[in-house]
Amino acid sequence: MKTDFEARPVFLQNETRIKAHFLTCFLGLVIYRYLEKSLGGDFTCDEILNTLRNMNFASVQEQGFIPVYQRTKLTDRLHDVCGFHTDYEFIQYFVVNVDIVDSDVNKWYNKTRRQI
Repeated sequence: MKTDFEARPVFLQNETRIKAHFLTCFLGLVIYRYLEKSLGGDFTCDEILNTLRNMNFASVQEQGFIPVYQRTKLTDRLHDVCGFHTDYEFIQYFVVNVDIVDSDVNKWYNKTRRQI
């Protein structure tokens, strides 16, 4: 798994930014491990990462998004584990905008960004 994640040198000097970078990397690893365990270990790290990278959506003029990726056994399992079904659901712009604007994470991010 160590070689499956792309890495490059990071030159940070501010202690806050170093901690933020570490936290981001650590959370990415935790989320990946959670997915791996939830999927029962049936898929390799490379398969999971490539599938997530290729789950693309097309924008439909002022209406929303539709999936443009190939359904596979892995995408179906990801839908079940994560509780969403983007393989056949039409995602409206309004729903996406409300989720982004009202999310606590977005509020925290904006507050933290002002402090950095």
